[in-house]
Amino acid sequence: MDIEMSEFITRMVKEEQERREELSVQKVHICNILKVAGIDRVVAEYEGSGDSGNMQDIACYKISPVEDIAAACAQMEDVFENVLDEVYAHAPFREDLYKYLWECAYGAHPGFEINEGGRGTVTILVGSCRVIVEHWNYVTTEEQENDVEY
Repeated sequence: MDIEMSEFITRMVKEEQERREELSVQKVHICNILKVAGIDRVVAEYEGSGDSGNMQDIACYKISPVEDIAAACAQMEDVFENVLDEVYAHAPFREDLYKYLWECAYGAHPGFEINEGGRGTVTILVGSCRVIVEHWNYVTTEEQENDVEY
């Protein structure tokens, strides 16, 4: 079946638009659950190279009404599973969150894991229901040295 290039491009644009709309709906749902759990921020690290990529660390940070900065910093040590298990101990939410974070990272930088690859962070700011993706590419460079003749 032959597809004209314009049809192909139109289809790809439509699919990307649908994907972004679905991510927007998921974002609101996830932010609402995290807010109820008392979580202020989620930070996930991802990386990949050699055609393979994955999420590394996912950390959740609780809202802390504590005035003591040392105590507040200690509370921020809570790791993803520990924080979410207190309120949402079921695996489906953790899986949904993981998939959502991956979709955000990969959607912002598709193919980042190919060849040299790259790494980055996905941050969910729960209060404002914002997602920020920061990304760095791994780059291999070469420099020519002086020629040697024997």
